[in-house]
Amino acid sequence: MLDVLNVISKMSVIDKRNFKLFLEKSNKRKNVKNIEYFDLLQKEDYIEKEIKEQLYPDGNYGAYHGLRKRFIDALILFITEHAEVNEVSSDMEISKLIMASRNQLGQKHFELGFLLLNRAEKKSVNNSNYILLNQIYHLKIQYAHRASYIDLEKLLPLFKANQNSMIQEEKFNMAYALVNKKYGEMLYEGQIESVETLIEDVFKSCEIEKAEGLSYKSIYQLSSIFTKYAKLSKNFYAVKSFVIDQFTFADQLDNVFNEDALYKMEVIYLIANMHFRVKEFDKSLEYTQRLEHLCRITPKYKRLFYKRIVCLKALALHFSNNKEVALGLLTEELKKVKLLDADDLNMILSAIMMFIQIGQFKEAQNQLGQLKHSDQWYTRKMGKDWVLQKHFMEIILNIELGNIDKVDSRLRSFVRNYSDYFNKTGQQRVLIFIQLIKQIYHHPEYVTSSEFHEKVERSFDWKLPEQEDIFVMSCFAWLKSKMFKTELYTTTLGLVAKKSNS
Repeated sequence: MLDVLNVISKMSVIDKRNFKLFLEKSNKRKNVKNIEYFDLLQKEDYIEKEIKEQLYPDGNYGAYHGLRKRFIDALILFITEHAEVNEVSSDMEISKLIMASRNQLGQKHFELGFLLLNRAEKKSVNNSNYILLNQIYHLKIQYAHRASYIDLEKLLPLFKANQNSMIQEEKFNMAYALVNKKYGEMLYEGQIESVETLIEDVFKSCEIEKAEGLSYKSIYQLSSIFTKYAKLSKNFYAVKSFVIDQFTFADQLDNVFNEDALYKMEVIYLIANMHFRVKEFDKSLEYTQRLEHLCRITPKYKRLFYKRIVCLKALALHFSNNKEVALGLLTEELKKVKLLDADDLNMILSAIMMFIQIGQFKEAQNQLGQLKHSDQWYTRKMGKDWVLQKHFMEIILNIELGNIDKVDSRLRSFVRNYSDYFNKTGQQRVLIFIQLIKQIYHHPEYVTSSEFHEKVERSFDWKLPEQEDIFVMSCFAWLKSKMFKTELYTTTLGLVAKKSNS
């Protein structure tokens, strides 16, 4: 079912205004509820059930579903005909050139037809658009006998090479679909498998050799899904090598143009983030610097990456014992924020974690006070992993501030709402950690005993330091600081440093 709330939330201010005008003009009756429905969809804390009940308090939900269907039809019509377009689609331009050339060639205007085809070919090569190139080469071969300057000995190898590239691109598209399906199974059915097995099975099914790195778009599509899997399994270590291998293969070709540049930048960001998650901070900063350079030479993409770069750089600096510089970067950027978007929310969550780790709990509480929406709203906008991190920080912060009543209620709510999810996704150690947290604030004297220390050691299947996710490690650092009565930030850096010595 179409997530109308999500679609509306991502529309620009201009599109929202124009869509409302579009609805008003299309309404033939005054009692139509589509305008009211649209206004309710824009209220940030509403969910679909609440909107339905407000529109039809008498329970006439059949009328609601009819309204919703008509609204979706109007939305589709608006998007296809009237929505604001930031950039002219190069694919559309190329398609128009191909259609025009086919028309001219069919009318025996061969010189003009080939002129149009040559322009379409240049644009397609620059955009690595193998499907449209296939159409162009097909037309050139079909009418080659009408143009003496067409060299078939050069054209046919280009045609065959492009067909191979097109087939490889489709293989990656199939792989992307399969990984997405498997990710869904893992998420909802708890069918967790190792990422190595996942990659091997998918590549085998799609007949892809691991050395067949193709476009940055293909790499980004697969890598983004594997990154989701890494977030689910907290195993960025296994995913990292696949992404870097594919990126290195593509980077050696060094023939990126136009739209492919965006995918290259997305992959570089993913790699920078993966290096951070496995505690390779220097390498993470190296890739963020590379991304900053690409933003300078392709400024049209700068706004897409600027805040993400700031946040990731601040995190890498924080865990590299540069806490003042890291917090300075984030707090300065957060001062500029007016309306919170996804990147701003990530910066706020990162700032809360940093303030907690350096013992500035009031500052952490001030940042947390900006997060006023419901779990449903944040899950829809940021994903479940983000919401779970927020809950953990809120629980830890309330313990540090001595708000014990709040801790009990938060923990009960947390376990009630998410225990099934943790069991399904193989994250039972989170539930174990919750039980240990209860010991910390109910029996603080017991936490420092050797008996409790032994209990902690027995409670977890510990990963190698280089394989453990940094945010998971940060939670263990907080636990360890309570066990040994040490400063949290120093304890965290000590655990993180073990990675480089292992």
